[in-house]
Amino acid sequence: MIYRVIILILALLGSGVHSHMQMLNPLPIKSPLDPANTGDLRDVNYKDPLWANGSNYPCKGYLDQPFRSAAEYKAGSEYEVTIEKNTATHNGGSCQFSLSYDQGKSFRVIKSIIGGCPITFKYKIKIPSNAPSGKAVFAWTWFNKIGNREMYMNCAWVTVSGGSGEGFDSLPEIFKANVHSQSKCGTIEGFDIVFPEPGSVVELGPEGEGPPYRGIANCTDSDAPGPKPQPPAEDPQSSPIASPEPTPAGPSPP
Repeated sequence: MIYRVIILILALLGSGVHSHMQMLNPLPIKSPLDPANTGDLRDVNYKDPLWANGSNYPCKGYLDQPFRSAAEYKAGSEYEVTIEKNTATHNGGSCQFSLSYDQGKSFRVIKSIIGGCPITFKYKIKIPSNAPSGKAVFAWTWFNKIGNREMYMNCAWVTVSGGSGEGFDSLPEIFKANVHSQSKCGTIEGFDIVFPEPGSVVELGPEGEGPPYRGIANCTDSDAPGPKPQPPAEDPQSSPIASPEPTPAGPSPP
């Protein structure tokens, strides 16, 4: 009996160490942190990443749930978005915040954070003045720096008011990777992803890097618009990002 109790305690401790992150404000659809969610409306595994095959993109497949606004936003105003504090930050990474008005067919980036996301857990997000008024999906997508190559996505129903809607669709789409049916892009462990199209509002977190394009692999042009990644040079000392230089005639260096 004592042996079983010890095993149970170790299992619970292990689950805490390896658990991930989830958005706290606004509360996501089917969040276990939302007291209004009970029974089948509560996903106890909400911290899990999207499935690698991409079949539950977007939003873990939860956009078929009834609309219940988790936040009221005014276009042009700034709000604090919080991520639940947890030990499994995976050394941060890069993330994007976005809005969708077409049931998840497209997500328009309103802010990108390169590096250190979500180590601070609190972020100031401005709703663009040209965000359309009405029902929307607010999404946080995260690519962890260390650990399995995954894509995390939390989505909340929100209501936006006072926006013009003009030109909003010209904002870039969110970056997608590690979800095979949605994108051929993958991410490289140990890098803070530099998004190909981060939008006009970009924050560099601790150790966050600007250009060059790095931390992304196996993309096609349609998967990752913007600067196209180049194949690595034959010289093993060359950067995997830079284009290979012509090799001069003569013996190879030692």
